[in-house]
Amino acid sequence: MDTEAQMVFLTLAKNLHFAKTAQECFMTPSTLSRTIQRMEDEIGHPLFERDNRSVRLTSVGETFKEYSEKSCAEWELFLHNVSKQFQNLTGTLRIYCSVTASYTILDRVLSLFKKKYPQVSIKLTTGHVETPLKLLQKGTVDISIAIKPERPLKNLVMRSITVSPLRFIAPKKPLFDADLITSKKIQWDQVPFIIHKQGEARKRLVGWLRQKRIKPTIYSEVAGNESAFALCSMGFGIGLFSDLFLQNNRQKNKVRTLAVKPEIQPYTIVMCTSKGGSRTPLVQAFWKETDITW
Repeated sequence: MDTEAQMVFLTLAKNLHFAKTAQECFMTPSTLSRTIQRMEDEIGHPLFERDNRSVRLTSVGETFKEYSEKSCAEWELFLHNVSKQFQNLTGTLRIYCSVTASYTILDRVLSLFKKKYPQVSIKLTTGHVETPLKLLQKGTVDISIAIKPERPLKNLVMRSITVSPLRFIAPKKPLFDADLITSKKIQWDQVPFIIHKQGEARKRLVGWLRQKRIKPTIYSEVAGNESAFALCSMGFGIGLFSDLFLQNNRQKNKVRTLAVKPEIQPYTIVMCTSKGGSRTPLVQAFWKETDITW
């Protein structure tokens, strides 16, 4: 049985969705269907039950899933042992993180890892800061850099990397009444807020406002740090951002930090992998070589 085909099968068994699996495996839906059909022909039994609304594993499919998981893990271990004989680790490591984390954290750890394992291919995907843990749970990536969740998640292994305080920032040249933020007491209920539409920053800001019993004046709700910061720096309102984001922003000279009490709980930035992934040679090597002091 082709190991690559088994990995495709495992992805479909996890997603139970042909279109999504085809996209993740970088193949057309028709190619995916033919791959599964060939496997079913070879085994002599259907692996999935399909109708217009759902995809389900058959009893044979469930058994074959267990076999494929063991088979692929043993194959990875074999490749690692062979590579070790030649002092080389090969393969592809899939990493996901936010854009900010890619140039504030990952750039540093990747340089260390690639220096020792130059033949390992890194597949980096960047996107929304809330996505990494979801992708790990789905098995789409091997390593994620994320904000530590409030509650521990099952089947994930985490290691703290650094702590990033959260800061209120205000424009140095506001387009609103400057007295709202320059007087001895900030007029929190009148100053315009730029608020994230979703995510951890929004959650912590809303909690802080409730604690202070402030009903904010919202100028805009936007998606992403870059959009929110652009509105703040141009003078339209104040916003909440992590130090990691602010320290590396080219327009940071256009804003200033507001002193607030009580301070908002900082982000703890963690490196994560699944418990199953933590046993694979590539992840073990990356975990070991990137255990650095910040």
